[in-house]
Amino acid sequence: MVVTEQLGMSLPREELVGKVRVIRIPSSEQRSVIVQLKVAFALATILIRLRQDVAFSVVRTFTLPALVVELLKRLRLIKFPTLVTADTGGGDDDIVALQRRPLSAVSHWLVSSNDYMNGLCAANTDHLRQFGYSESKITSIPNGVDASSWESTHPSGEVRRFLFLGRGVAAKGLFELIDAVSTLVSEHRDITLTIAGAGPDGQALRQRSSELGLEASVTFAGRVEYDELSDLFAAHDCLVLPSYSEGMPLSVLEATESAAPMADYGPTINEISIATVAARLVGQLLAAD
Repeated sequence: MVVTEQLGMSLPREELVGKVRVIRIPSSEQRSVIVQLKVAFALATILIRLRQDVAFSVVRTFTLPALVVELLKRLRLIKFPTLVTADTGGGDDDIVALQRRPLSAVSHWLVSSNDYMNGLCAANTDHLRQFGYSESKITSIPNGVDASSWESTHPSGEVRRFLFLGRGVAAKGLFELIDAVSTLVSEHRDITLTIAGAGPDGQALRQRSSELGLEASVTFAGRVEYDELSDLFAAHDCLVLPSYSEGMPLSVLEATESAAPMADYGPTINEISIATVAARLVGQLLAAD
């Protein structure tokens, strides 16, 4: 069984995929206390109700969902084996975030009740070892994607139509990316950028784009459904990932399978100051032209 939070609820609340039961709990980008309590209550209710039918459960991530599941295990309200998996990477992944929260010792004790703790990348598994989790419980299972929809795609002959696919948050490097596009447009470069995805900084990103006069160059596509990704990749030449920190981003895996070139600026942002990020991005975009 997989129980997960779902933003937008465009997918069914519950479905059977092969022999895996998938249940989606409505959530919100606004992570208020009320929203989190509602999600926690719904999660606990579902797990207790279905505890006799579940053989194994995957829990995502090392945050509220994991703590709820682990509390139920400690109270012996559920007895099936569980795997909790990280969701982010880098120096500030959700494993590190858990350690920085109040009562981290209690959280560590709860998390340790899982049968397995999974890392998507080397940073995740390194942090699990660093914070003293049992080596026998640590696993490394990366993300995967169904690439069957993109078997007929081909790489573009030129790189002018750029795409960002992900959450609209500052940590993804989107403000710097918009500044880089502005610099290129001011140099009369014939490029466009599509930002696909929703997030709490969406309005601020639109405002930054408008202030720079990029209405004709930057498009905000909003949330894109999974079955529409093939058309989205086909309409662009290059996926851009200027994120500050990632585990194993699905957008990169999906773009790889669709044969889209990628520009990854993670090392750039980690090595230099924010003031020079836009300039470095411009140089890499020009090199891709």
